[in-house]
Amino acid sequence: MARFDDDETPKHVRRGRVSRLLKLGGLGTSVGASVVGDKLLRPLLSEEKRAQRSRRMLERNAERIVQTMGELKGAAMKLGQMLSTAPIDEARLPPELRQAFELLQREAPPMGWETVAAQIEAAFDRPITEMYRFFEPEPVAAASIGQVHRAQLFDGRQVAVKVQYPGVRESLDDDLGNLATLAQLTKAFVDRERVDAIIEEVRETLLAESDYEAEARNLDAFAKLFAERSDIRIPAPVHSHTRTTVLTMEYVEGEKLDTYIEGLEEPKRTKVAASFIELFAWMFHIKHVLHADPHPGNFLVDEAGRFVLLDFGCVKRFDPAFTDGFLELLVCLYNEDYDRLPLVYEDLGFGSGAVTVPGPVIGGWLEIALAPLLHRGPFDWGRWDPKTEMNRYLMRHPALLKLVPPEEAVFYFRVCGAAWGFLKRLKIVHDFRRSSEAIARARGFEIRNPWSQ
Repeated sequence: MARFDDDETPKHVRRGRVSRLLKLGGLGTSVGASVVGDKLLRPLLSEEKRAQRSRRMLERNAERIVQTMGELKGAAMKLGQMLSTAPIDEARLPPELRQAFELLQREAPPMGWETVAAQIEAAFDRPITEMYRFFEPEPVAAASIGQVHRAQLFDGRQVAVKVQYPGVRESLDDDLGNLATLAQLTKAFVDRERVDAIIEEVRETLLAESDYEAEARNLDAFAKLFAERSDIRIPAPVHSHTRTTVLTMEYVEGEKLDTYIEGLEEPKRTKVAASFIELFAWMFHIKHVLHADPHPGNFLVDEAGRFVLLDFGCVKRFDPAFTDGFLELLVCLYNEDYDRLPLVYEDLGFGSGAVTVPGPVIGGWLEIALAPLLHRGPFDWGRWDPKTEMNRYLMRHPALLKLVPPEEAVFYFRVCGAAWGFLKRLKIVHDFRRSSEAIARARGFEIRNPWSQ
């Protein structure tokens, strides 16, 4: 039976830069006051009581930050989602804050039914009752720029309908200006440079994601590109029921990827997690594309055990020479061909002009950064924390800081960072060198002393 009579009060997205800035300002005041209060009371408490109070304060402040991000949606919410998947150690991003950010993947505050219906009717210039036989008023998911509802077409097809929040695109520039304020709140947990880089990623991501007709075309293109893979499923879009702010696609049943993996026993748990990461390596190096929004909410596992890829608003396509260049860096390390590394860096576009850093220095840096792919045998991601070693190496070789990555590598590094964080949180122990060598050979590279044949 159709449900079009829900009288839920709509929850409107907060509009206007001043209004949104005041919301962030109120957050800053409440968080700051709690920190000051904690510092004033600390001398009066025992060590155990201080630890308990600090933990409770962190939990409350995490809830405040995440609630505000969820209410503002758009760029603010996207920042929280990116921080939840960033490979940031617990000293910089405590578990309480990361767990709160992860709620933005699943439990973002939704907009009300009247707003949803108004958005759909404005997009198609028709009553919603003429578009769908059934439309569930309660969303099945709410994300940074839109939320998803289950519905049925008049031909009987079960579909998922993604409806964009009103004013998301218009508020983007306002949000990016205001996020400097939010960065002040997070810099106690996260390196400021990392936050600044993520804010720029937010801009690119939201601009791409806010065009749902482009996303529908991406769904078609990726389904065709991945047709050879029986372990991947991509929902089919319904173009007749899609506009810039409304996307209708096939409804696919499945369990959230991270929830599914956490419920598995070994060795299947490691096998599924490793297969998912290797899928992205195949995507980048063999197909030269990336699904560039790698937070856990965008992936399901269906009843057949296939990975269901959702949310194709932000995808990237690469020149094969570019993706092969990153493989060649790895092959140079396998073959101990360090003198070639500066040339590969130049070809990829690192730095500006000629790369003058000696090959062995670049090689030493890459041996730290790529240790999991160089290790012969199972590698323990849960115990790997290269940050201290990397910082020390950069202090000895500051010229490496001038080798700024090319712009087109930003999303690649973002996906790599999310993969690292995913494997580290799950404490996966797996041999990734074998699959890395296999991909390199598939692209025509020769490995003189292979770990696997």
